[in-house]
Amino acid sequence: MAAKLAAVTYFTKAINHLDDIKNADLREEKAYKTLLSSVYRAWIMAEYDTQNYPQCIPILELYLELDTNEKEYPAHKYLASCYSFEENTMRKYKGGSDDQIQKLKNKKNVHLLRATELKYGKGSIEYKHIVDMVNRDEVISVIP
Repeated sequence: MAAKLAAVTYFTKAINHLDDIKNADLREEKAYKTLLSSVYRAWIMAEYDTQNYPQCIPILELYLELDTNEKEYPAHKYLASCYSFEENTMRKYKGGSDDQIQKLKNKKNVHLLRATELKYGKGSIEYKHIVDMVNRDEVISVIP
């Protein structure tokens, strides 16, 4: 566990160094974007393994904005999991309003659907099952 926590520190420093690069042409290079994506991916895995789910959310959102990373289903799966953790934590400890919880639930469902779509396709049985689960989740949340 200590090694994972140390790794998180090193990944943070690596991202800070990569962010310090001011050359716009270099920042648009495929090699730079690939390196940045790889560092983000490793950072996300280290944070997730240490169960720092709230810290994973902004990193995952940045990761998905890079290049073609939006088409990677694991990132959406991890993000849905992190949003679910946040939603359940807020509900358990009454740490947020119903509106905040609903926003987290909506984000969770969007990324859960996207992950399933990317892995199995929209016409698959798995995708239809997740759509049914999301629809039940949304209906239940509206009923008092």
